Amino acid sequence: MPAEYDKWNSVYRRYVHGCDRGVWRRLMAYLQADPDLSAVQLDSTIVRAHVSVAGAPKHPRTDHALGRSWGGFGTQIHILADRCGWLLRLRVPGAQRHDSTQARALVEAWTDTPLPCLIADRAYDGDGFRAWLVQRGTEAVIPARKGRTNPQPHDPELYKARNAIERGIGRLKQGRRVATRYDKYAHWFLDFLLLGGSLDLAEILNQHALEESTDLEKLHTRLY
Repeated sequence: MPAEYDKWNSVYRRYVHGCDRGVWRRLMAYLQADPDLSAVQLDSTIVRAHVSVAGAPKHPRTDHALGRSWGGFGTQIHILADRCGWLLRLRVPGAQRHDSTQARALVEAWTDTPLPCLIADRAYDGDGFRAWLVQRGTEAVIPARKGRTNPQPHDPELYKARNAIERGIGRLKQGRRVATRYDKYAHWFLDFLLLGGSLDLAEILNQHALEESTDLEKLHTRLY
């Protein structure tokens, strides 16, 4: 921890205090004021768990969101984003959970209003999820799994927009504490993801504001 940020324990206590008071959730909600919901996107990624994660108290009602998969022992990050790749909702189940088990809960956690379109990769291609989207009046832009007996068509041009959420995940995982999980408790790790996503959103909004101010300066120069 750099000296200008104060003692590491003080910084960590402030962070935990923000988690307990819901500060990072409110910060994310504030920055999500105007998302582009003409299409939403789903994707997931796996992060390895550091050895320091072990040792959290076990409780029947507590899920620490840890599991073992082909990526090793760790946690999944499931993300719902708008068309531009801006983060809307997050879930952190254990790494052994399949992508399709989290899709419906992510969409329902965001809104009850029918969405025009949902873009996702073939890991979310399931009859039950597709039927639920049709029932909600949402177009499913999901390629069919290989070997499917009744493959469903999708819009390949619209599917190209999915690179936005992939780039968003890439930016989020540039942080060492996101790329590797160090938090014992899942809710603390989730709150740090919200903090990281908020910083990413703030940087994007700041860039847009700078571009708009530059355009206004150019216009002012031309007019006067």
